[in-house]
Amino acid sequence: MLLIQAIKKNRLIINQFLHQQLTAQVPMYLKSSPRFARDGLKKIIAFTSSGKGIRGGLYYSLYQRLGGKDNNSSLTIAAAIELIQSGLLIHDDIIDNDYLRRNQPTIFAQYQQLTSVPSKIWLGKSLAICLGDICYFLAFKLINQARFAQLVKNKITTVVGDEIIKVGFGQMEDVFYGQSLTDPNLDQITNIYRFKTARYTFYLPISLAIITTGFNQLSINNFEPYAEAAGMIFQITDDLINLFSSESISGKSLYSDLTDNKKTLIRYFILKQADQADRKKLIKIFGSPTVSKKMLAEFKQLYKKYQIAAIINKLLEDYRQQAITAVNGLHLSRSLKNDLVSLVDYLIARRR
Repeated sequence: MLLIQAIKKNRLIINQFLHQQLTAQVPMYLKSSPRFARDGLKKIIAFTSSGKGIRGGLYYSLYQRLGGKDNNSSLTIAAAIELIQSGLLIHDDIIDNDYLRRNQPTIFAQYQQLTSVPSKIWLGKSLAICLGDICYFLAFKLINQARFAQLVKNKITTVVGDEIIKVGFGQMEDVFYGQSLTDPNLDQITNIYRFKTARYTFYLPISLAIITTGFNQLSINNFEPYAEAAGMIFQITDDLINLFSSESISGKSLYSDLTDNKKTLIRYFILKQADQADRKKLIKIFGSPTVSKKMLAEFKQLYKKYQIAAIINKLLEDYRQQAITAVNGLHLSRSLKNDLVSLVDYLIARRR
């Protein structure tokens, strides 16, 4: 079974495990909030289960391929990774003011439906912030629950904490530049991608698989170039989905990179290539509160005119080659090396 097939299969196993774990915890928290505890945990289960499960699935699948035997403990770590992802996404939707994710209203949008008072937007976002925070602490409870040796769990906690702190600072950079009149340079944009998305999406689950199967620190370092290249591909294709997919396929709100004036690589290259007249048109589109069909058509026409697709495809191929070079230098079986390369190819081709 290919790695991506294993990830998709294991996603269902992880979801079932998470459902059992969180459902069992409902009585523990009912006294603290009869109004929100049961419903909140139910929302977390539904939200987490509706995701692609790439991070938890990658950890769990790689753990098995590297010879891991403790099925229950590895499931707890996989579920913890997915809970952290849910917390980050709940908060990210608030920051981006996105009302749709996975073809469903986002968590803060669901909470807004509780009332019709004028402050319902504030209420919905405030409650969603709380639920996102709860996801993080549920994750660390699961990590502590794993039956791995205490030294191993200490390493897991340290690595998870470090990587999610980096996500937070990367997010702050992203938010800042979204409102800034100063454009980041190419290295600064790449750095945001690396720390906001790339590392925790691939370096984190791969690192945890190595830690929990007994590989040494050198192995983690050797995996880093592959993990970061795969993560960069993931974020770049996410940008393409935001601009060129459909809500029915992606399951997410589209064009927020335009309305939020996100300093993406696509924005960087199209502004760099455009002449002065077209650059003025693009500046009006980026940051516009709404994107009309006319504006979107104009953007896509300029995207085609300046051959940005070719630039982005070249960038994706460069990262693919970086990943392949890194994989070839790893002391792994040929089948696992092929799996890791196939995963990168899947990420390039994905449309949701």
